[in-house]
Amino acid sequence: MRFLRVAIFFSVGLLVKFAEAQTLVASSGKNHVQLVELFSSESCSSCPPADEWVSGLKDRSGLFTRFVPVVFHVDYWNHLDWKDEFSSNDMTRRQQRLAQTWSQPAVYTPGFIVDGKEWRGWRESTLPREERPSSIELKVFKETDGNYSVQAEGLRSGTSYSIRIAKLGLGIVSKIASGENSGKTLTHDFVVLDWKTKAVSDGKDSKVRFDAFATLDKKKTASKFAVVAWIEKTNSPAPLQAAGALLK
Repeated sequence: MRFLRVAIFFSVGLLVKFAEAQTLVASSGKNHVQLVELFSSESCSSCPPADEWVSGLKDRSGLFTRFVPVVFHVDYWNHLDWKDEFSSNDMTRRQQRLAQTWSQPAVYTPGFIVDGKEWRGWRESTLPREERPSSIELKVFKETDGNYSVQAEGLRSGTSYSIRIAKLGLGIVSKIASGENSGKTLTHDFVVLDWKTKAVSDGKDSKVRFDAFATLDKKKTASKFAVVAWIEKTNSPAPLQAAGALLK
């Protein structure tokens, strides 16, 4: 009897320890959450209005419950006498991959893409709405060691997926000294500071662990941060489900 009590106590202790080892920070729920991607650049004089539009999403109902915004900075404008420190070629390649899935591929900034589809209606201040249930549910956990994990439920057996996770910065102020936006002070929200990808090869329900995000340098300070995740089929960059939340 004493042995049984010790075993039960030990088991409960393990469960409590496991629960404390991770914290749920974001969940998509069972409805489809749109991924709203903006491809932008500090070297592009047409981009600040689009960046401002994205900043307005902070106060929009449905943030992280119906839509998840992410801003990628491309590197193909860096030759204009200003190097965008938030840009990378990986971000440029994502825009190119998405555009290749359209009937008329076009890569430009500012470029909005909603759930993998080109969207030019952002000046109208309304997002294309697509409210529907989703077979996939995403959950993002933060672990005590600073790492993150993403749990994907409802995946189709025999299908390969890619799970992506990104850390976003909000309230970043950047003073532009040269180039098309010379003399301007730009504010960035939902800008991708670091992102990672892992494959789910067996297509069944899976939980994927990611290493901690890279330490941000002083130039990339932000007033707030967010973490977002999305899932797509391995051979298609179009998002199937997304989840995100501000970090406390």
